[in-house]
Amino acid sequence: VNLIGEVKVPGTFTMSSFSTVLHALYQCDGISKDGSFRGIQVFRDGQLFSTFDLYEFLVSGETINNITLKDQDIIKVPFFKKRVKIAGEVKNPAIYELIDGETLETLIGYAGGLTDEAYRRLVTIKRVTDQSKKLLTIKSGDFDVFDMKSGDEIAISKILDIYENRVNISGAVWRPGNYELTPGLTLYELLQKAEGITSNAFRERGYVIRVNEDQTLRSIEFSVEDLLSEEYDLVLNPEDQVVMKSIFELRDEYNLKIEGEVRNPGTYNFRDSLTLEGLIYLAGGFKESAAKSFVEVARRTSTKDSIDNSATAYLSTFKINENLKLEQSSDQFILEPYDVVSVRRSPSFNPLRVVEIQGEVFYPGTYVLGEKQEKISDLIARAGGLTKYAFLEGAMLVRNQNNMESSRKADLIRRRRIKRLMNRDAIENLEDLSEEVIVGINFEKIRTNQKH
Repeated sequence: VNLIGEVKVPGTFTMSSFSTVLHALYQCDGISKDGSFRGIQVFRDGQLFSTFDLYEFLVSGETINNITLKDQDIIKVPFFKKRVKIAGEVKNPAIYELIDGETLETLIGYAGGLTDEAYRRLVTIKRVTDQSKKLLTIKSGDFDVFDMKSGDEIAISKILDIYENRVNISGAVWRPGNYELTPGLTLYELLQKAEGITSNAFRERGYVIRVNEDQTLRSIEFSVEDLLSEEYDLVLNPEDQVVMKSIFELRDEYNLKIEGEVRNPGTYNFRDSLTLEGLIYLAGGFKESAAKSFVEVARRTSTKDSIDNSATAYLSTFKINENLKLEQSSDQFILEPYDVVSVRRSPSFNPLRVVEIQGEVFYPGTYVLGEKQEKISDLIARAGGLTKYAFLEGAMLVRNQNNMESSRKADLIRRRRIKRLMNRDAIENLEDLSEEVIVGINFEKIRTNQKH
């Protein structure tokens, strides 16, 4: 069997006596990009014997013209004559080949039909003429008679994302959302559909945002009290938005802050009649490190005060007893919005401080500092002293940045550059530890002078 024309691998192929046109197309790896799917010709004994339309097989599974081949048959795939492109809201947008007599309706069928959101009334077609391009607008009633031309590009648009009969209510109602606009629906009836206002609704005022004919917005103000008493009502239009604010939306969010020596410091929502002791309870109570002297409450000055008043906050203090309880008067101290409660740290509270010594000492490991002024030489002595293998020029002190005062951190970070205390590889490894810095220490001087 000979395959010629627009196939990927033209030539002569030996095939089974049961082979068909489709089998032959498989043998030559299919049709090339410029070949026709619609007019595949079979020549037998020098005459055109049959024409095979591959679309009949691909679209509907029809195989009537998929004839059995005979020895010395010639299959010719000609160039395509008419191709059009369809895009947009069809199920299978692509480029399709058409034959004479096939219309826009046929093309849409080849593309799987229109999607559910396709705009069906009009279709825009871009056509190439002899000199330029032009646009054609085809109505849906002409789809089955409109003749396509090669090079046409069809764009199926999407329907508009608007509703013909929608209204919306939001804010302080029990069921906010979109609702159907039935003929003559009023504002009061919509509020009933939303199951009324919530208990925290602002009753003095509400708004209807309406879209004018020129697509500008207009605000219609109304009294919620008058609406509930049916002294006022309004017939709604499509796309009206009803806004009902709550009293909480019309004021700042009230909060309280507690910091210092409590278990859960942070910001808490304000509650009416909340006492100082109640806030400390919500914060998890005092830590053992809390100062027994006082708890401080800072309250902002009233906006009604004179602008000449130099005070920026009112301060109140309360003592803590031996059982880490506030004195009795705190039960009567009612907190106000934006109060800041500070629980100070006791100066006599000293948590255990642990250090670690490694390397060439007799007893390496972790040690708890016995006093604030304990020195490196004291720690080495507690560790049993240095072994004979200790190399003091290579010794170093590594300190956690989080445990240092911020004023000293910058200075100690600069000391990373002191390379004489260790080799370059050790420096590179230690610089990967962002929480730690190397403190330059002269260990030889420490060994000879026990005051260090």
